[in-house]
Amino acid sequence: MSHSESTSAIHRPSMISRFSRTAIFVLLLALPIIANLSFGSVTSGAFFFIAIAVSVIPALWLGHSFSSGEFRLRLDMTQLAILGLIILGLIQLLPVGGVAIPEGILSSEPSSALSVDPNATRLAIVRLFVFGVFYAAALTFLNHRDRIRTAVVVLIAFGSLMAFFAVLQFLSSPETILGFTPAAAARPYGTYVNRHHFASLLVMIFAVAFAQLLMGGAKKDRLVFYLIAILLLGTGVIFAGSRGAFLSLIAVLAFLGVGVLIVKRSKSGNRSEGGRSLLRNAAVLGISTIGFLLLLAFVAIWAGGEQELIRGAAMQTEGEDFSTGRIHFWTVALTIFVANPVFGSGLESFGVAFTRFDTMNGLYRVEHAHNEYLQMLSDGGLIGLALVLFFIFFLFRGAQRSIRSSREKFTAAASLGALAGCFGVLVHSVVDFPLRTNANMFFFLLLAAIAIGNRNNGNPERQRRA
Repeated sequence: MSHSESTSAIHRPSMISRFSRTAIFVLLLALPIIANLSFGSVTSGAFFFIAIAVSVIPALWLGHSFSSGEFRLRLDMTQLAILGLIILGLIQLLPVGGVAIPEGILSSEPSSALSVDPNATRLAIVRLFVFGVFYAAALTFLNHRDRIRTAVVVLIAFGSLMAFFAVLQFLSSPETILGFTPAAAARPYGTYVNRHHFASLLVMIFAVAFAQLLMGGAKKDRLVFYLIAILLLGTGVIFAGSRGAFLSLIAVLAFLGVGVLIVKRSKSGNRSEGGRSLLRNAAVLGISTIGFLLLLAFVAIWAGGEQELIRGAAMQTEGEDFSTGRIHFWTVALTIFVANPVFGSGLESFGVAFTRFDTMNGLYRVEHAHNEYLQMLSDGGLIGLALVLFFIFFLFRGAQRSIRSSREKFTAAASLGALAGCFGVLVHSVVDFPLRTNANMFFFLLLAAIAIGNRNNGNPERQRRA
């Protein structure tokens, strides 16, 4: 074999490794976007194709491992929560429950599983597995500042474009999705049938962009990009007319304000000014935030979105029930939990369990409790809720360590903004179910990986091997 052939053979594995690594990174950014453009991938068919695309990641991962001679897998405590939910779902499928039904009433054998809706629980396990694979890849391959920088820019650019088109759709043809796909018996917004969930996505991305401005992570020649982005994203949230999204937007602004003060104080080498400097920075941030909200309000009113602004900010409702049925849903969810306190009624089984405990004789037909924490309590019992809280706790702890170890303003701002975006959707989940839209869950997990994925940016050796 010639010298050139030998050299080619030596470098071929490295080329395969780089290709696999790049392909995985591209998929990590493309999959949430494709899921979003597929109307949120809320249907089984759409999610099936997304799941097939996700299955390509392990194949590329193995190719990267064989070519590089080592298998990379970054483990994080938050992954245990996803694994725990999968195990909980499998336990709920065990044939140790069921209701005694006399023979001859049903044409087939009744289910004896703990879950009152075994089919929905099986689908939930599949979804969790797909999300788990995506999240594991994001944690492993979003561990370099250049990749994080690219991911942040792509997220902000995509979110801004979607917000722009959503507002145009609202002003021109509010009954259609992006102006050409009709949505019967719904009020679509952007690419989603559910306007509240699309607004929640905009809030997540808004947090990432706004953090760069507050932390000074944006370069001077890109300030206009970030300013336009947060204006488009914020206006998009207001035009959605979602009270939950507006509440989460306020929560994100407050979270970022406090977070920026804490981060700047901890990273500052000069603490001699003490409380006076802290108060001055707090005043500047507070005035800036209020000014930004007033600017958003002005833009919304100028563009004809005053009714949506009033509904979001003043909590205006179209009927007499301020909660639009949520209080009843929450009461039923607690009743379901009392009946199934440990393991719950089954993942994603709320729609079926609700019919058994509903006290309004079918006045409402719902599939979700409009409160993710209460629904997890009813679907997964104390174990399910504990796993969710476990994930949240280690997400915040991991992000805190990531921000503390970041040596650049951009990466610190990326972690803080991603965490703020996750916080926003967690707040929105108190009154809605935005993460039940599969595209939103992909974006949420991507932000979670960015929030805690910076921990080793200061280690050049770790970066070269990543």
